Formats: sequence, structure tokens, C-alpha cells
Amino acid sequence: MHSKTISRLIGWTFILLMAVSCTLNSNLGPTFVFPSPMPVTPFPPTASEPTASLPTVQPTAAFTDTLSATDATAVLPPAATEINPPPAATAVNPQLTGTRLSMGKGRTVVYADSSVAAGGSASYLVGAGAGQVLMAMINSANQTLYLQILAPDGSLLVSASAQKNYWQGTLPSNGDYQVSVVSSASAGDFDLGVTIPARVVFDPGAVSATMNATVGANGITTFLMRALQGQTLTVNVTSTVGDVFLTIYGLQDGQPYVRSVTGQTSYSFKLPATQDYVIQCVNTGNKSEDLIVVFKAQ
Repeated sequence: MHSKTISRLIGWTFILLMAVSCTLNSNLGPTFVFPSPMPVTPFPPTASEPTASLPTVQPTAAFTDTLSATDATAVLPPAATEINPPPAATAVNPQLTGTRLSMGKGRTVVYADSSVAAGGSASYLVGAGAGQVLMAMINSANQTLYLQILAPDGSLLVSASAQKNYWQGTLPSNGDYQVSVVSSASAGDFDLGVTIPARVVFDPGAVSATMNATVGANGITTFLMRALQGQTLTVNVTSTVGDVFLTIYGLQDGQPYVRSVTGQTSYSFKLPATQDYVIQCVNTGNKSEDLIVVFKAQ
């Protein structure tokens, strides 16, 4: 099981960072081209990171990504803050079907591993809220498996005909989103990862915020924070055991700034652009850990 978990993360991080570095969904903006030389993958080929274990499938869950924030001097009990609490209830679209996936309290990612028949599909339902960012990725040896995502009203966010194995976008409404893995040719096994980052929000006039979360064994908890060009962003993570390290990259440009393989629990840098920044807390241990994450931007 552990070797499968490790190989899942290697595939996840490779495709994810290659995807966000090279091209973005049209909902988020144009394709970005970077000057040479550009590394083939942001992570060294010899490095490995853990991945989240498969969470338990739970009943209906819909989320918002706005977290409460306090001054950095405050220490909140780890169980006091719920990441992605449910938004207002919305009508269920009976045309959307699939296996229900829930991230669970304090989590921001859910995985499903399964297989799909030749020319067939496997569908999942993920509850989410308007304005959240959703990231979905297929990790598979079969290169003919593609994503298809439908909004709660049945409208198409990405079609399998677009031949994407990674997609990210801002969601239009509250409700269930159908995320499908579609085979255009042969049968194959796959890992599907769906992430809904928890958005960091500062109190009015504050320059810092403290968040509480839980990260599963060999798991990842993801935050999203918008900051301005020229500001200095500082992130510090404290975990129960001390096995949790930081990965930070730009959501829009895909540029990595620190990787968890370097073992950093604190990182500070001057922001090159106004955009959303993705902050991942990567658990390298085999036990679930509670986190206190302090964000500062000024």
C-alpha cells in the first residue's frame, strides 16, 4: 500500500505542476509561455513525495472555501476550524450521477482509484461552492483517459473531447459537480484526484492570519491565498509530529517557489505578480497530523 501511495504522489505532482506551468484552462486566462531554460518537471526526478491516502466515501457534502482568519498571535485549537464548511443547500440535479466523494473534515483533497472499460467512463460527484477553485487530475499509464466535468445545472465545464488529464477552474455555483474519467480508446486503471483549496482570508486591516487544519498520513492539505505584486509572503507551518513541509507555487503562472522535498516548514519571498498563490502542507509521515499555519503578507 505504501509503495502505491508514493507512486501516486510522484505522478500527481509531475502532471499537476507540468499542467499549471505550461497551460491553463480558458476560464482562468491565456496560455503562459516561460523563457528557456525551463525544467522538464519542477521536482527533481530522484525526489519523491507522499500522497494522500484514499479518504472514506461519505454522504452528500458541499463546500465553501472561505476560512475564518485571526491575527497570527492567536493559537486556535486544531479541532475548532472546519475547512470548507457546507454552503447553503442547493437542489440536486437528478441527471448527475456517480459515486459520492467527500474530503472529510479539515481536508482539501479526495482520491479515487478505479478502472474504466474501453470507450466507457467512471463518474463521481463532488459538492462545492460558487467561487471555489477546483483542481482535478487523472494519473494513469493509459494516455487515452480524459476528464469531463459538469456543473450542477448540467452545463459542460470541460469535455472529454478536449483531451485533458488536468483541469482547474473557478466554479460558477453551489451544488454537486460531476467529475468523470472517460476512455477514448482502451480500458485502463486510474487514480483521480480532486482538490478544493481552502481560501485564506485576512481580517480587515490585518497583515496576518492563522489557520487550523488536518492532513492525513502521507497526505496534502492545500490553501489558496491572493496577494499583490511586491508584497512579501511568509508562511509557517507547525504540525503535531513535525513531518509536514511546504510547497508553494503560483496558481495562474504555475511557477514553483519552494518544494516540500527541501524540508521547509517556514518560507518567505517577495511576490513577483498579483495572483492566487497555492500553499500545500505535505505530510511525509505515516500518521495524520493537526496543523497550525500562519500566513503573513505585507
